[in-house]
Amino acid sequence: MVFHLQSIWLIGALTAFVYGLVILVVRPTQSDYLSRTLWFTALSTLSVGMGFLLRSGITRMPEPLRLMMANTLAPLGLGFAYRAIAEMKGISSSWRWHYLPPVAVLGSTLWFSFIQRNITICQLVYNLVNAALLLGIVALLLRRGTGKTLRADRLATVAFLLLALSTLGVVALFVVKGDYPVNYDFNQPRAVFNVLVSITFTSLIDFITLLMIYERLNENLIVQALHDPLTGVYNRRAFEEIAFREFSGSRRSGLPIALIVCDIDHFKMINDTFGHVAGDEVLSEVARVMRAHLRDEDSLCRWGGDEFVALLPRAGEADAVPVSQRIALAFQNHEFAAGGVRVPVSVSLGVAAGDRVQGDLPTLLNAADQAMYRAKQRFKHPATHGTDKAEAAQRV
Repeated sequence: MVFHLQSIWLIGALTAFVYGLVILVVRPTQSDYLSRTLWFTALSTLSVGMGFLLRSGITRMPEPLRLMMANTLAPLGLGFAYRAIAEMKGISSSWRWHYLPPVAVLGSTLWFSFIQRNITICQLVYNLVNAALLLGIVALLLRRGTGKTLRADRLATVAFLLLALSTLGVVALFVVKGDYPVNYDFNQPRAVFNVLVSITFTSLIDFITLLMIYERLNENLIVQALHDPLTGVYNRRAFEEIAFREFSGSRRSGLPIALIVCDIDHFKMINDTFGHVAGDEVLSEVARVMRAHLRDEDSLCRWGGDEFVALLPRAGEADAVPVSQRIALAFQNHEFAAGGVRVPVSVSLGVAAGDRVQGDLPTLLNAADQAMYRAKQRFKHPATHGTDKAEAAQRV
């Protein structure tokens, strides 16, 4: 039994080390939060793997030192796992989850190994701390982060919960039995069962973590393919696909549909006067202001260099015109600044609705463009020559 238990620990350690090293190799190819997620995942896996290696007994360390290091590495690895999942979900994590559990386990191991020797109580505290960490990870997985909850997140929640319950089961057996001998038999059946469960679920969680990262990588690629990288709104290709579906639905249901076209006046002059960085900031801010005054079901697109198009499903002219007026009023009251310098910005808006102009996206877009150009013709003075942004409200 001792030999087989040692082999199980070694297999667990080898699996963890290979997984951790693969993650470290892959990590440089990622950026932003996925890179940080992979870094903490690798630290977690390598910490757990080192703990498995120490428990295998192949090292020549003194038994108390080996137990102390192995016990401390497990909650340290779970703390890194907590941080990795927090990074993945875009949730801020408390430093307490990273440092207090390993410190608590280290302190209890030192106390019950050298001062008031009782290895059974030492293992009881060790399992309690790990169970608390695992339940904390489950609670973190159940929280809604910056993105949507993916299928792999639910699988990870189940895996961590089962591991937490099995760890609590070990604690319950300690308490029910009520026997706390000074020495702890690591080869007894319940200890061997705990080892098998721990290594099995650790390997499973490693696999599920890869699935979580893979799903988020796919989500990032989809977002990049559908959105304008500067402003974050839909790009033209994605918008045309959305518009095709909405126009098809509008023709079937007979419900109206509307477009709002927004063009930044004299945008080239803004670039020439304040620089392209300032121009980029203006584009991003225009998109943000427009998005803030649209419904969740409305779609906003950066159609061209300085032109934005908003699609309003189930909205007729009577609905779309007030929306455009609110957008114009928002621009009238909004201060644009880049690098601490005020940038005068005005826009021209045009509206076309499907209850008045029949056809597809090009037909409605052409009508909205004409309305926008008529508004622009009424105000030909450059924005940098004193044009007040209040004129935007009159252009609708």
